[in-house]
Amino acid sequence: MANPTTGHEIIEGHEIIEGPDGSRTRYSYFDPSEEIVTPLMREIFEDNWQHMTMGPCHLGSMFELSFDEAPKPRFHNGYLTIDPGPWHCHLCIGAYRGGKDSPESWAMRRVAKIAFYEWRGDGSVKQRSAGIRLWNGYGEQMTTIFLPHVLLDETPHTVLKAPNWENLRL
Repeated sequence: MANPTTGHEIIEGHEIIEGPDGSRTRYSYFDPSEEIVTPLMREIFEDNWQHMTMGPCHLGSMFELSFDEAPKPRFHNGYLTIDPGPWHCHLCIGAYRGGKDSPESWAMRRVAKIAFYEWRGDGSVKQRSAGIRLWNGYGEQMTTIFLPHVLLDETPHTVLKAPNWENLRL
């Protein structure tokens, strides 16, 4: 079945997008409600921060912001603030009330779509990436949370001889 908006293949809550270079990204969508997203963000940024990087990921640019120490996640007025010290970011994951713009605009700020994704380049184990991606109500990517690569050890820049699939666990 095809997504009527994008024309991309959708399989039972999954969407597979093929890139012009032959790469494929499989998205597994799940409920973007505050009740689901808040505990997930807590698990990531309170319990697994040392294994994650995050940032926007667009064709031609990717930010991979890492954490040297545990970030201090804070929740206020629908926003999650992630503050590891030298930088911080805000993600609207809940009901926002405020500002001079309209309530309709308030609703468009928050996570409207969230998915686990797996990107495969040439099909080899080397060209792959996995993580969680969030979009707002306008369809704009908010951020990507990158899970550790299956061929990288916890020691920086150490390549494993065989994939460690446990790297993909939260």
